[in-house]
Formats: sequence, structure tokens, C-alpha cells
Amino acid sequence: MTCSMSSLQNPVVNEAPAYGTPEHLVQFLKEQYEDAGYLLDIRILPDGEVAMLIRLMYTHAICMKPDYISVYEKRYCFSDKPLAKAEFDKLQSGDDVPSGWIATRPEPVGFYDVK
Repeated sequence: MTCSMSSLQNPVVNEAPAYGTPEHLVQFLKEQYEDAGYLLDIRILPDGEVAMLIRLMYTHAICMKPDYISVYEKRYCFSDKPLAKAEFDKLQSGDDVPSGWIATRPEPVGFYDVK
């Protein structure tokens, strides 16, 4: 087997994003959820975190900071799809909290405290 100088100077570049990058995570999540009809939108936020808009059985949800194992670190459910989409489009950071949600997971500390 011989190797030409041109193949060393112009190696084949793998087009797939590197594992662990936000781009790879987006590709992975699309492969997992798009064909099943759950994924409505997904994007990399300006701070590098990933957010998804998904369809649930009775609501729509914004999922913040998904990873390769869990669909979300925080999830905000909306009864109104247009509101969920509008709030999704406003997100700038993985720590943003959208407005108008009707349920969240996990519940905020003190959510069930009796007053």
C-alpha cells in the first residue's frame, strides 16, 4: 500500500460533529425524537446550552439542558402550543425561565410548602 503526498496534505475530513459538542448533541436528539413525532424544535442557545420544544401527551414542553441520558435538566409544560413556541424562541440561556408554564419538573424548592 502506498501513500501519496496529496493524501497527507488533504486528509478526508469527518463531517459529523465531534462527540460532546452541542452540535453533536442536537444531531443525536434529532435522531432519537424527530421521527417519533415528539420533537417540534431544537436549538443551541447563545450560551452554548441546548433547548428543545417537544410534544407531550396533553401539553407541550420546553426542555432545558438535555444530554445523552436525560431529555432535560428542567422542563416547563404549556397548555398552549403557540405560547410554548413563543417562549422557546425567546430563550437566550440554559438558565432562562420561560413565562406562562403550567407545570415544571423538577418542582422548584419550596413549591409544595404550606404557607
